[in-house]
Amino acid sequence: MAKRMMHVSLCPGEVGGYVLMPGSPERAVRLSAYLENAQQMAYFREYQTFTGLLEGERVSITSTGMGGPSMAIAVEELHECGAHTMIRVGTCQSTSPKVHKGDLVLPNGAVRMEGVANHYAPLEYPAVPDMDVLAALEAAARARGKRYHVGVNVTKACFSTQFAAAGRPMGYELTKRWEAYEAGGALSADMGCAPLFVAASSMGVRAGAVMAVTCERGAYSDDWADWPEECEALVCEMAVEGLRELIRQDRAARGEQ
Repeated sequence: MAKRMMHVSLCPGEVGGYVLMPGSPERAVRLSAYLENAQQMAYFREYQTFTGLLEGERVSITSTGMGGPSMAIAVEELHECGAHTMIRVGTCQSTSPKVHKGDLVLPNGAVRMEGVANHYAPLEYPAVPDMDVLAALEAAARARGKRYHVGVNVTKACFSTQFAAAGRPMGYELTKRWEAYEAGGALSADMGCAPLFVAASSMGVRAGAVMAVTCERGAYSDDWADWPEECEALVCEMAVEGLRELIRQDRAARGEQ
């Protein structure tokens, strides 16, 4: 009997080699509509998985929840089930005056302002995506005329202290760190890229990320009415088109039509 993973509740054979990894289970449902013959394979905890076909390849979609611990668990268990390529499909907040709501961010690196990646590599090890994955995502965005940015993303461990550090015990240090990240040219902030990049690299898995910007720099709102629904459609579309491009590139590299 095949081993069933403890958290994603999947067995080898139920997962495609390519996996799109949205944070929310709801976004996983939206992404599943792009696959042919998509079937729900499991839904346990924050992990909802669909598997189907894209460009004739078996592709899975697994939601990862919020933050580094659940992301790393997904990377480990999906890899054990046979996944070789993983793409985060997420949202982020702008940390740059050049990056605006409705833009796309394609990280070429992530600040490790979290702790999970430390369990896979020492702090000086960089959190970077696979360059073939990044190139495919950029090619898709460029071909479709989307406004996008390639650069450094900040992966944080705590969501709210980016916006509400003042008055908290670590407020002074956090405020100065965010100022330093912005001064250094960081484009955006999220909660999943760094652990994905470092954990995946440690396992020989290709990884990348495409994220839609949901708020202007310094203008975060926790009012659901301010959530830009159009960003959901944008990031899902571009993740799928980027994956299509990557599948084609992989076939060409293998000498296949």
